[in-house]
Amino acid sequence: MKFDAFVGGSYALPSVQANCQRAVNLYPELDETGQGKNKFTYVGTPGVHLFGDVTDFDALVPGACTPIRGLFSGGGRLWVAAGTRFFEVDGSGPGGTAALKAGTSVHTIADDADHSPVQIFSNGRELFVIASGRAYRHDGVSLTAITFDTFTGTCNTNGTAVTWVSGDKFDVLMQGQTITINAVTYTVTEVASETALTVDAGAGVQAGVAFSCTPALKAVTGGFLDGYFITNAWIDNGSALDANWNRFYVSELWSGASPWDGLRYDVKSGHPDNLVAVHVDGQYLWLFGSQTAEAWANNGNPDFPFARVAPVIQQGCLSPWSPVSLGGMIGWIGMDARGGPVAYLAEGFQPRRVSTHAVEYAWRTMSPSQAARKASSFAYTQQGHLFWVINFPGTNPAWVYDVTTGIWHERAAWNSLIPKFSNPMYRYHTFLAEWEDVALTGVTGHIVGDPLSGNLYHLSPEYYDDNGSDIKRRRTAPHLSNENRENFYHRMEIDADLGGISKAVYVPTGPAALNDAVSGGTYTGTASTTFTVQIDAAGTPDTFKWRKSGGAWTAGVAITGATQTLSDGVTVRFYATTGHAVGDAWTIAAEVEPASVTLSVSRNGGKTFGTAKAVAPSAPHQDDRGKRFVWRRIGGAHDLVPQVDITGKSKVAIFNAYLELSKGGA
Repeated sequence: MKFDAFVGGSYALPSVQANCQRAVNLYPELDETGQGKNKFTYVGTPGVHLFGDVTDFDALVPGACTPIRGLFSGGGRLWVAAGTRFFEVDGSGPGGTAALKAGTSVHTIADDADHSPVQIFSNGRELFVIASGRAYRHDGVSLTAITFDTFTGTCNTNGTAVTWVSGDKFDVLMQGQTITINAVTYTVTEVASETALTVDAGAGVQAGVAFSCTPALKAVTGGFLDGYFITNAWIDNGSALDANWNRFYVSELWSGASPWDGLRYDVKSGHPDNLVAVHVDGQYLWLFGSQTAEAWANNGNPDFPFARVAPVIQQGCLSPWSPVSLGGMIGWIGMDARGGPVAYLAEGFQPRRVSTHAVEYAWRTMSPSQAARKASSFAYTQQGHLFWVINFPGTNPAWVYDVTTGIWHERAAWNSLIPKFSNPMYRYHTFLAEWEDVALTGVTGHIVGDPLSGNLYHLSPEYYDDNGSDIKRRRTAPHLSNENRENFYHRMEIDADLGGISKAVYVPTGPAALNDAVSGGTYTGTASTTFTVQIDAAGTPDTFKWRKSGGAWTAGVAITGATQTLSDGVTVRFYATTGHAVGDAWTIAAEVEPASVTLSVSRNGGKTFGTAKAVAPSAPHQDDRGKRFVWRRIGGAHDLVPQVDITGKSKVAIFNAYLELSKGGA
């Protein structure tokens, strides 16, 4: 029988005996015609190849530029935040290798123990950089920390107590900052009111002495809208980074330069929860609190340009780096007064829950505890799919929501030391259309960054490995049961395209003429490639030339009518030796086959799985890379859960699964 439910998303419940499905490094793709082999086909997630290692881009401090913490691109240019450094990368043209942009500098930014994500925004003239609670402005040459206006006046001191006398009143912005009192520097430990604060060391008893304080802009998240940079600020209450405030600040129009006006702020006012994150989507500024959210827009007021434009949204935000724009919608990991985490997707101002019970259980039980509070998101479009990729700290797989199909899957690298699926090799993403090159396989313009190293990668569905390492892809299928009666499983088969040599695809230069080229052989290469075979001369016999992956053409080879080897085990045969049109060509895709395809089964409801059983694929038909993978004598079970692992550097497409079974008794 056809096992239609074999292709699906990840959905494992707390009781795996109810449901234990996983789709790791596989995602379902809908056949839009409805006339294919199946409604959905499993497609392998994209792999990565190295674009460049930026670890030592700071020549003065080797190793400072790691790990990758953020990426930003615009106008064909790429900026990278890595470790404690910020710099521009030159790709040396499409398909090039990452290099420090000539004539530019490597700048220093703040970092923390978690290597928190760095956000980068542009107003077309300068960049606004937020890193580990600090804000910076890049003017094209230098990077400077952003500060507010200097507070000055006179005060009285009595030990660690400071009382305002004249000048600028004290402000909570001063908390945790350096203050100079009568030419001596202290740190402000608490701002109790506009007229009273405390410092970290005794200042003696003084009257009417001068004070000054230039607060740094301590930022959590940010955005850009209508000429203004925007950020929600935090105050130092002893934590490294604590979004425990509801103020957000805006820059001057078209300028992020210091000093920012300390009075140019507003507050999230619809509900008294703390402001966790700000996010710009379209023409709206979203203010995400811990329990609610608000949408603001530009109202043209020169004193403060933004005002709330919609009712309070009753879903808050759990992680400051989770909000993401998704093609006219906005997504985030949320919570409210009733709990979380929940994945929300809002079109307009109406959030809808898109996470499932299984997804929320997985997020809630991740290690380290409360990992979802430090999740980060990015979105990208590839091959007609809009993916929302959510990464978590620790050794947790990324969870990916395919907005196109509404199905969740997981992405992960296999960690053989644990052993289990761990975090993928990329957490940050940007897209440079200017760097895309269709002539170079895999150079799609999608650049991603490794959260554990200084590596930048090309992300492409044409790559079937993770920077040279095998990718393990797993499908844990739904339960197979028959009213809790024992079934006997004789045979299971998956119908899949898992690499090999494709049929030669004819590309005529004029009206179709003689199309008699046939591909064959067993590909022995270590990476997928494409061969092009072209008729280069007519004669007795005709001759052909060929090249691999857009490389140099060979010299003309006489057609013999027999099988002729190109390279790496790939062959071509022309059945006629004459009569071809000069310039006619054939393309042959050669893809590596998986290192292993195994089946393991659980007979106890998905709690444990038996020894994986490998299978050798059936021989393909001539000129066809389609194969059937068959396992026999699987045995009996009241409740059987099949699990298929495909490991290697192979293209993966799974169309169907089939079962042969006999129904037993009780």
